[in-house]
Amino acid sequence: MWDFWKSGEDDALEGESAPLTFLGKGAELKGTIHVAGSARVDGIIEGKVHVQGTLVVGKSALIKGDVIAEAVVSSGNITGDVMASERVKLLTPCVLMGSVQTPLLSIEEGVLISGTCDMVVASNGHRDVDVIEEDKEPFHEDHAHQEVLEQQTPYSEEYERF
Repeated sequence: MWDFWKSGEDDALEGESAPLTFLGKGAELKGTIHVAGSARVDGIIEGKVHVQGTLVVGKSALIKGDVIAEAVVSSGNITGDVMASERVKLLTPCVLMGSVQTPLLSIEEGVLISGTCDMVVASNGHRDVDVIEEDKEPFHEDHAHQEVLEQQTPYSEEYERF
Protein backbone atom coordinates (compact mmCIF):
# COMPACT_ATOMS: atom_id res chain seq x y z
CA MET A 1 0.00 0.00 0.00
CA TRP A 2 2.78 2.47 0.85
CA ASP A 3 5.21 1.36 -1.86
CA PHE A 4 5.77 4.93 -3.06
CA TRP A 5 7.69 5.62 0.18
CA LYS A 6 10.04 2.70 -0.36
CA SER A 7 13.62 3.11 -1.48
CA GLY A 8 16.03 0.59 -2.98
CA GLU A 9 17.35 0.08 0.55
CA ASP A 10 13.99 -1.17 1.83
CA ASP A 11 13.75 -3.83 -0.87
CA ALA A 12 16.76 -5.57 0.68
CA LEU A 13 14.79 -6.49 3.81
CA GLU A 14 11.65 -7.81 2.11
CA GLY A 15 11.03 -11.44 2.94
CA GLU A 16 13.32 -11.38 5.98
CA SER A 17 11.75 -13.39 8.81
CA ALA A 18 14.46 -12.76 11.43
CA PRO A 19 14.08 -9.83 13.83
CA LEU A 20 15.30 -6.44 12.62
CA THR A 21 17.70 -4.36 14.69
CA PHE A 22 17.39 -0.62 14.05
CA LEU A 23 19.74 2.26 14.92
CA GLY A 24 17.82 5.43 14.10
CA LYS A 25 18.92 8.81 12.78
CA GLY A 26 20.54 10.84 15.57
CA ALA A 27 21.62 7.75 17.52
CA GLU A 28 25.34 7.11 18.07
CA LEU A 29 27.06 3.89 19.09
CA LYS A 30 30.74 3.35 19.91
CA GLY A 31 32.15 -0.16 20.06
CA THR A 32 31.59 -3.47 18.34
CA ILE A 33 28.02 -4.48 17.52
CA HIS A 34 26.88 -8.07 16.86
CA VAL A 35 23.42 -8.63 15.37
CA ALA A 36 21.68 -12.02 15.03
CA GLY A 37 19.42 -11.31 12.07
CA SER A 38 19.19 -8.23 9.87
CA ALA A 39 19.83 -4.60 10.77
CA ARG A 40 19.22 -1.09 9.52
CA VAL A 41 21.49 1.81 10.46
CA ASP A 42 20.49 5.45 10.00
CA GLY A 43 22.67 6.78 12.83
CA ILE A 44 26.41 6.74 13.55
CA ILE A 45 28.48 3.70 14.52
CA GLU A 46 32.16 3.94 15.47
CA GLY A 47 33.41 0.37 15.62
CA LYS A 48 33.04 -3.00 13.98
CA VAL A 49 29.63 -4.17 12.76
CA HIS A 50 28.85 -7.92 12.53
CA VAL A 51 25.43 -8.83 11.09
CA GLN A 52 24.28 -12.41 10.46
CA GLY A 53 21.70 -11.26 7.91
CA THR A 54 21.35 -8.17 5.72
CA LEU A 55 22.75 -4.80 6.81
CA VAL A 56 21.01 -1.75 5.36
CA VAL A 57 22.94 1.51 5.71
CA GLY A 58 20.62 4.49 5.20
CA LYS A 59 21.48 7.82 3.54
CA SER A 60 22.00 9.57 6.88
CA ALA A 61 24.18 6.77 8.32
CA LEU A 62 27.90 6.86 9.05
CA ILE A 63 29.87 3.74 9.92
CA LYS A 64 33.51 4.16 10.95
CA GLY A 65 34.75 0.60 11.16
CA ASP A 66 34.78 -2.73 9.37
CA VAL A 67 31.49 -4.33 8.34
CA ILE A 68 30.89 -8.08 8.15
CA ALA A 69 27.49 -9.39 6.99
CA GLU A 70 25.75 -11.80 4.65
CA ALA A 71 24.56 -8.90 2.51
CA VAL A 72 25.13 -5.14 2.63
CA VAL A 73 22.93 -2.50 0.98
CA SER A 74 24.28 1.01 1.50
CA SER A 75 23.23 4.54 0.64
CA GLY A 76 25.25 6.00 3.50
CA ASN A 77 28.90 6.55 4.38
CA ILE A 78 31.23 3.72 5.36
CA THR A 79 34.86 4.25 6.32
CA GLY A 80 36.24 0.75 6.70
CA ASP A 81 36.37 -2.58 4.93
CA VAL A 82 33.15 -4.33 3.89
CA MET A 83 33.03 -8.13 3.81
CA ALA A 84 29.81 -9.81 2.68
CA SER A 85 29.40 -13.54 2.16
CA GLU A 86 26.54 -13.11 -0.35
CA ARG A 87 26.40 -9.62 -1.95
CA VAL A 88 27.05 -5.88 -1.65
CA LYS A 89 24.78 -3.28 -3.23
CA LEU A 90 25.90 0.37 -3.20
CA LEU A 91 23.24 2.98 -3.95
CA THR A 92 23.56 6.71 -4.59
CA PRO A 93 24.72 8.76 -2.59
CA CYS A 94 26.89 6.09 -0.91
CA VAL A 95 30.53 6.91 -0.12
CA LEU A 96 32.77 3.95 0.69
CA MET A 97 36.31 4.55 1.89
CA GLY A 98 37.64 1.00 2.17
CA SER A 99 37.90 -2.36 0.49
CA VAL A 100 35.02 -4.62 -0.55
CA GLN A 101 35.18 -8.41 -0.40
CA THR A 102 32.11 -10.20 -1.79
CA PRO A 103 31.09 -12.64 -4.53
CA LEU A 104 28.48 -10.25 -5.98
CA LEU A 105 28.86 -6.46 -6.23
CA SER A 106 26.35 -3.94 -7.56
CA ILE A 107 27.27 -0.25 -7.80
CA GLU A 108 24.78 2.41 -8.80
CA GLU A 109 25.90 5.40 -10.85
CA GLY A 110 27.01 8.25 -8.58
CA VAL A 111 28.51 6.10 -5.81
CA LEU A 112 32.00 7.09 -4.66
CA ILE A 113 34.52 4.39 -3.74
CA SER A 114 38.12 4.68 -2.62
CA GLY A 115 39.53 1.21 -2.09
CA THR A 116 39.87 -2.19 -3.67
CA CYS A 117 37.41 -4.90 -4.60
CA ASP A 118 37.96 -8.63 -4.24
CA MET A 119 35.34 -10.86 -5.84
CA VAL A 120 35.50 -14.00 -3.70
CA VAL A 121 33.78 -17.36 -3.83
CA ALA A 122 30.23 -17.36 -2.45
CA SER A 123 29.31 -19.17 0.76
CA ASN A 124 27.69 -21.91 -1.34
CA GLY A 125 31.16 -22.85 -2.60
CA HIS A 126 31.06 -21.50 -6.15
CA ARG A 127 30.86 -18.25 -8.02
CA ASP A 128 27.40 -17.41 -9.26
CA VAL A 129 28.29 -15.71 -12.52
CA ASP A 130 25.94 -15.51 -15.47
CA VAL A 131 27.75 -15.48 -18.79
CA ILE A 132 26.09 -13.19 -21.28
CA GLU A 133 26.69 -14.26 -24.82
CA GLU A 134 26.17 -11.72 -27.55
CA ASP A 135 25.30 -12.53 -31.12
CA LYS A 136 28.60 -11.78 -32.77
CA GLU A 137 30.18 -12.76 -36.02
CA PRO A 138 32.89 -15.39 -35.80
CA PHE A 139 36.33 -13.87 -35.18
CA HIS A 140 38.33 -13.19 -38.33
CA GLU A 141 41.84 -11.83 -38.03
CA ASP A 142 41.46 -9.42 -40.96
CA HIS A 143 38.26 -7.98 -39.40
CA ALA A 144 40.04 -7.42 -36.11
CA HIS A 145 42.92 -5.71 -37.91
CA GLN A 146 40.49 -3.41 -39.76
CA GLU A 147 38.74 -2.48 -36.46
CA VAL A 148 42.09 -1.53 -34.90
CA LEU A 149 42.95 0.66 -37.89
CA GLU A 150 39.57 2.41 -37.67
CA GLN A 151 40.10 3.11 -33.96
CA GLN A 152 43.53 4.62 -34.65
CA THR A 153 42.22 7.24 -37.07
CA PRO A 154 43.85 10.51 -35.91
CA TYR A 155 40.94 12.75 -36.81
CA SER A 156 37.22 12.24 -37.09
CA GLU A 157 34.03 14.27 -36.78
CA GLU A 158 33.62 12.90 -33.27
CA TYR A 159 36.60 14.97 -32.09
CA GLU A 160 35.13 18.19 -33.49
CA ARG A 161 32.55 18.24 -30.69
CA PHE A 162 35.27 18.77 -28.08
